[in-house]
Amino acid sequence: MALATRSAFFIREVGTRFAESEEKSDKIKQNEIFAIEVQKMAKQHMFYVIFMFSRKRIEQNAPKDANLKEHLTNLLKVYALKQLKNDSTDLFETGFFGKGSG
Repeated sequence: MALATRSAFFIREVGTRFAESEEKSDKIKQNEIFAIEVQKMAKQHMFYVIFMFSRKRIEQNAPKDANLKEHLTNLLKVYALKQLKNDSTDLFETGFFGKGSG
């Protein structure tokens, strides 16, 4: 849920700023004005997509050994926590964490 919130936040923020920009050329907006924001947005979204595809793959193609499925699920959780540990400041800005959680 946190990865989805962070991804959606970046998409909304960058999309809004992109649309409100007075520059006429989308190419200039994307490659010059908002290049860093677009890159960060894409990166955060890819973390979320990788997580969701991996989770779906584990669920749909469950290994015969139940322990292996549990280990893969735990590994995926570790991946998500590592991504959030690396950059969770945006979740405070989105309001994901309630009042007093900082």
